[in-house]
Amino acid sequence: MILTKINIKYILILLVSSVLMGFIYNSVSPNGISLIYSEKEYKSYNDVSNGASESINSPLLIDLDKAVDFFSNNTVFIDARDQWDFAESHIKNALNIPEYKFDPRDKMLESMDKSASYVIYCGGDDCDISKRLADELSKLGFKNLYVYEGGFKQWQELNLPVEK
Repeated sequence: MILTKINIKYILILLVSSVLMGFIYNSVSPNGISLIYSEKEYKSYNDVSNGASESINSPLLIDLDKAVDFFSNNTVFIDARDQWDFAESHIKNALNIPEYKFDPRDKMLESMDKSASYVIYCGGDDCDISKRLADELSKLGFKNLYVYEGGFKQWQELNLPVEK
């Protein structure tokens, strides 16, 4: 049996250069990952409608009352949950755009009016996939996006219109 001497110096040089190239690529890539995590803050619809003067181009958070108001006015609801949860039950007439497999080239997205209002929801108040989906839609140029914080759980608990 012949043992080859492992040169630790060359392994460390290779490892360090690989890590450095990864950091450099990440810093210049348009899809780079931030090295410092900072949670995005979302404004509430109520704050903006009560006199906030700044221009809002990002999704706004809405509560149950505003979600019901949008529903009554036939605003399109988008379910960000996966297709299995959606198939089990969802808000009446909602569209399903699962966040985990979001594709900006989806034919349904291309046919949607970017200036229309959309309410995006997921499972409940501890679910962030509706916010992530709203951010993706915002990047595509959708303007009037609202995230219903109570989500499907609250909607269903209050016996509001659902489909199975």
